Amino acid sequence: MPSIAYVHKFISIASFSVLVETTVLFFLIRHVFRDARISTPRLFFAGIFATYATNPYVMFVFPRITKWPYNTSLIVSETFVFFVEALFYRMVLKTDWKVSFALSLICNFSSWYLTLLLRTNGVSFDW
Repeated sequence: MPSIAYVHKFISIASFSVLVETTVLFFLIRHVFRDARISTPRLFFAGIFATYATNPYVMFVFPRITKWPYNTSLIVSETFVFFVEALFYRMVLKTDWKVSFALSLICNFSSWYLTLLLRTNGVSFDW
């Protein structure tokens, strides 16, 4: 069973990921793909739900069901998340497959990269 500190870390990371990924999703849909047919509430729902629904797999499920090293588990879990979120965007936002995969890739990369930049500069999610 995870410690309370790990659960707090999860909440911090998941919340940060939701903020980043939902913002990036909104920007991409409105300004890159210029798709005005998707309502703002639907965009926010998609960004928040997709991220909060998949983050537990990265932090709790994959590390616990395998005996793989952390980096291997991370690669497998993030690949899983990439495909699940692309499918979710396809179903909820009604985007075509190319757009759905691009959205998932860019949103996930953005939150991962910003987290890496923050950690590199001394900002930790261990509060």
